[in-house]
Amino acid sequence: MTSKEVLITFLKLNTFPIEELTAGNKKFLERYSIDREKTDGRKDPSANDILKSKELIVLNEEKKAYGETDYYNRYPYVRYAKDLIKYYYDKYNTEKRREGFNTFKEFIKWWNEQGNVCHYCEIDAATSGFAFRSRIFRPKKDAWKNGVLQIEKKNPNGIYKPDNCVLACPLCNNAKSDMITSEEFIDHFAEPTNEYWQYITKDKIEHMQEEIIYFSSLLHINQNDKAVSEKIKQLANDYKLPQSADSLFTAFDEYKIPYNFIKNTNDIWIRDFMPVKTKSKRYVSFRYEPWYLEKHQHLRTGYRKNKINDKFPLPIVYSKRNLDGGNVVFSPDKNKVIISRRVFEENYNNEKEIVHELERLLEAQVIIIPSLPKKEDMTGHADGMVRFVDEKHVIGNKTGDEFEDEIKTALKKYDIEVIDFPFHDPKDPDGISAIGCYLNLLETKDHIFLPVFGIDMDYKAIVKSKEIFNKIVIPININEIAKKGGGLNCISWEM
Repeated sequence: MTSKEVLITFLKLNTFPIEELTAGNKKFLERYSIDREKTDGRKDPSANDILKSKELIVLNEEKKAYGETDYYNRYPYVRYAKDLIKYYYDKYNTEKRREGFNTFKEFIKWWNEQGNVCHYCEIDAATSGFAFRSRIFRPKKDAWKNGVLQIEKKNPNGIYKPDNCVLACPLCNNAKSDMITSEEFIDHFAEPTNEYWQYITKDKIEHMQEEIIYFSSLLHINQNDKAVSEKIKQLANDYKLPQSADSLFTAFDEYKIPYNFIKNTNDIWIRDFMPVKTKSKRYVSFRYEPWYLEKHQHLRTGYRKNKINDKFPLPIVYSKRNLDGGNVVFSPDKNKVIISRRVFEENYNNEKEIVHELERLLEAQVIIIPSLPKKEDMTGHADGMVRFVDEKHVIGNKTGDEFEDEIKTALKKYDIEVIDFPFHDPKDPDGISAIGCYLNLLETKDHIFLPVFGIDMDYKAIVKSKEIFNKIVIPININEIAKKGGGLNCISWEM
């Protein structure tokens, strides 16, 4: 097989949408794989250098001299595929594996032959991955937490080479260890493990219809971990973590809602710096440089800079627009998106140009609502002002002032009705505290996790939520987190 044929087979095994790739894209990815191996993985080949190669210059769709960012933005699935290749190259790129497999092409060819299933129990990679990421299993080893299939030597005393290696799920790899031969494990353990996986799939995975909710790993930080920096420990102390988030995860466990944690974040507000998902399941990563962090650069998290993108190989479009994810509120079918005017203050272009570009990126009609001055509302995020109930209705803060009327007037132009929702003014002179902002809730398929604050208004918010949402309403007190400027939507993200 040619390098390109091996690569295409590999992408298909990883359920990659091959139809999204042009002929030039495939050639680009083939060239990327070759060039990465030339550097022994020490350097990520740049798109600019790859595009200069002779075989790419002659292709029609590659004739335009795209810059590196422009090329990946024009072809987001190429970035997704590139990140997959990089991920698997890192698996290959150890001295012992390079010696045994000879080339990355041979490694990928071997991987393709495994069929992306465990050699022993025959569980597929997708099911194993979901079971671990949704925390059905909770291993202590970081290498097992994503449930990926692992390279296992049939003869542990042999070398890493195609005829001595197979893929094994974490359950089989852990059980077999180096004490049981491959043949004995197949004879005595493979079938029972397969039966156990069938039980897990039928009894747990098939009933787990809600998406995994992600949070910053800072929310369950271990203050005694010596690997945690003093700056991070101080930040955790400021937020009273992990105690201030305990009630949330206790509730998630009680209602069996899958969740996981994202490492390498500099703060807990992951809604703001993680990519935004559009209706075509494309992801847009905006620039995260809010004005309120100008003097706190150490709190800024970059999706690429902090290497979070390595854990989430998604079809990403990177935008130079400065926009926090908390200021992006989609309607249920994602045909509409509400954004506050704060976006104009943080991007210095014609307003019409900004709206036009955002509609292209977000694949939705952009609806602009007013925002308060920075001294009254630090972030100006739309998710602290309104949340969609359906395509024609949103809940909005019942503030009883002109600002409430301005929001209602702005949305009325788009035939969107605002349902009054309880709100308590925390009287914060710095405009930071989110105490009293009940609509910054966390919504899953069957549940509403409603922030409460230990005040009289809590009861009204609970009753109103039960009236509006046909879901189980679960009150969660996160006072210490809310004091720092955000609610449950702010600290969560879903793929």
